[in-house]
Parts: sequence; C-alpha cells; structure tokens
Amino acid sequence: LGTQYERQGDHPTAAALWQEALAHCQKILAIQPTAALYHQAGRGFQALGRYDEAIASYRQSASLAQDTDGLYWTYVFLARNLQVTQRRQEAIDALRAALNLRPRSGETHFALGILYYTDHQFDQAAASFRAAIALAPYNPQGHINLGTALQAAGRPAEAEEAYREAALKYHPDRNPDDQKAEESFKLASEAYEVLSDPQKREIYDRFGEAGLSGTGFHHF
Repeated sequence: LGTQYERQGDHPTAAALWQEALAHCQKILAIQPTAALYHQAGRGFQALGRYDEAIASYRQSASLAQDTDGLYWTYVFLARNLQVTQRRQEAIDALRAALNLRPRSGETHFALGILYYTDHQFDQAAASFRAAIALAPYNPQGHINLGTALQAAGRPAEAEEAYREAALKYHPDRNPDDQKAEESFKLASEAYEVLSDPQKREIYDRFGEAGLSGTGFHHF
C-alpha cells in the first residue's frame, strides 16, 4: 500500500504507512526472525531513506533465506541500497551473488554493467553488457552502453564494431514506428562516425565531446 501511494505522489501518506509496517515487522522480528520479515523491514527502511538500516536488514534476510527466488531479490535490493550509499564494489558483489542464482537474467547483467562502468571497471562492464545483449537481443541501450564501455576500456576497434552493429540493428527501416530504436540508431551512428573518421577521432580524443560541437556530433 505504501508503494501505491508513492507511485501516486502522496509521499507523506506513503511514509506513514511504511513507518507503521516497519513497526509491526520489528515487533514480530523480536519474537520470530525470518528472511521474509527482514526483507520487508529492508523495504521499509529503504522507502524511508534509511539506507544503512535497509542494508543491515537485507543482509540479515540473506543469511536466513532458504528460498532461491527470495534470496535473488534480496541481493538485488541490497545492491540498490549499496549503490545509493556509494559502496559500489559491495553492490557489484551483491549483484554477482544474484546472478549466481539467476545467471540468465539479462536485466541483472545490464545493471551489473552499469555498476562496473560507474566504478571504472570498463572491461568488466563490456562483458556484462555483452551478456545482457545475448540474453535480450532487443536491447538498444545495451548496445550503446557496450560501445561506450569498450571505448572507455581503450578498445576503439571493438567499440566501432559495436556501434556499427547497433546502427544496423536499429535502423529505422528495420524498426518502423519505434522511437526508442530510432534514438539508438542516431546515437550509434554518431558514435560510429566519430570512431571511423580519423580527424574527428583525434578531436574527440583530445577535447572530448565539446571539441566536436561544430561537426554535428552531440552525444557520445
């Protein structure tokens, strides 16, 4: 119910409901601690912005969990809270634990790729984005992120190929009336143009995107 009020924008009511639910969870946990209740307590703390307490609750839930599906989601929520508190490597470890339980979750591979990229682990980010694309072939942002990670990792030839493949895959002729595909096509085409043009590539390497402002390139 608290989540429903949050979605409706009624944050005061949502916070009051989460406080009430959290109080009930804590009373029961004092008598009979379970993985499910610790998980719910974590959701409550998270909703109230009490991230360190949410992390502690999710860790307790993980230590008690026997249900694989429940444990997977506990690791996912744990990672989100660790990311918010800038504990990236711990968040990465949590998502890797989640993937041990669901190795074919494309969304989790994608989220792990973003965490790796944010932590400047670019080769690992590229590997995660490749895994996400393999599991969910129609993934426009995954293809763009793959090219960006490869470029950041100092692998321009692979980045160029990734952008070229994305531009072909999301060409408007192949995806009529698909706005998301059209936007991905434009981004991939611009990035491919920069990497395949020696002059523009040199400008980008020296001055970044700002140096290309007069060439028609607006986003990398």
